[in-house]
Amino acid sequence: MQIGKSIYNILYNDSEVNALVGTRIFPNVAPQTTTFPFIIYDVTGVQPNDTKDGASTLDTNDVMISCYSETYSQASDLAQKIRVAMDRINEGTYGGEQIQSSQFQSYNDIFDDTSGDAGIYRKALDFEIRQINPTGTPTPTFTNVYSLAFDGSDSYLKVTNNYGVLTGSFSMWFKRNTNTFGYLMDSRGDLGTGVGYIIVSVGAITASSGTVYLDGIASTTAPSDTNWHHILVTGISLSINNDFKLGARYNEIDVLNGNIDEVALFNTTLTSTDVTTIYNNGVPTDLSSMSGLSGYWRMGDPNGQSSYPTITDDSSNSNNGTMTNMVAADIEQNVPS
Repeated sequence: MQIGKSIYNILYNDSEVNALVGTRIFPNVAPQTTTFPFIIYDVTGVQPNDTKDGASTLDTNDVMISCYSETYSQASDLAQKIRVAMDRINEGTYGGEQIQSSQFQSYNDIFDDTSGDAGIYRKALDFEIRQINPTGTPTPTFTNVYSLAFDGSDSYLKVTNNYGVLTGSFSMWFKRNTNTFGYLMDSRGDLGTGVGYIIVSVGAITASSGTVYLDGIASTTAPSDTNWHHILVTGISLSINNDFKLGARYNEIDVLNGNIDEVALFNTTLTSTDVTTIYNNGVPTDLSSMSGLSGYWRMGDPNGQSSYPTITDDSSNSNNGTMTNMVAADIEQNVPS
């Protein structure tokens, strides 16, 4: 029942559709502040194809994909590009789901004039998408699609927990939009009376304690570019019995202007071999089975913007984070690769 992941994947990765809407592809409803044009998709029905041997291994999904624009010509252009992208695709895996076929069915031309002269043009396309269901218990597939964007002003992720005081390791991926000062993590609590922080500034990375590794190598030199980088601090002392913040200082200032992804907390001091494994030549990898994992925040994966405002802790501790002064669109399809 994850057909939406496939729809998003197909449309987002089509260069002509992407050129018009980028990440403005939403299930069911778009945020009120979304700019035109954009796409909304709805699953209007699912028919299982049951067999004598048991549950259906093939579902037929009725899907409506609507594009919205302020001009008729742009809406028509986008609708045509959606049809080309979705109709009669090759059988394969899209967004982690196996699709047998996708076929265009019908089309509706709609004009919403409730806003007066500034009406909205909508083109609604209907597709029949056949999705193959795996037999037995599926093996989870690790995919990294989303990261969390911080505005450099007042946004942050707050994680309430009961870890107490520990000495361990902290791992995350980050990128900056500007070469400016910002907090990646602060575990000193709302009053700043505890210990533990990681800062990136102009030319330097500063951790309150421990050894800093940047992109798999021990280094405290901050990159000046806008690319993705991996940081891991081993032997860092943290006091996080109340809460800690990602992307901001304990008192909610010095906010990062950039993105954070795949954050992990370990209750052990990781080795240099562990550091190399996690860096994985610049591509995030699944950390869920690593020893000592105490917290694992994937920053929107696997559910995307529907996760808002909760960023789930995928470790066994379930210390979820709350997006603060943020919106669903801050869960972005912008990741290390």
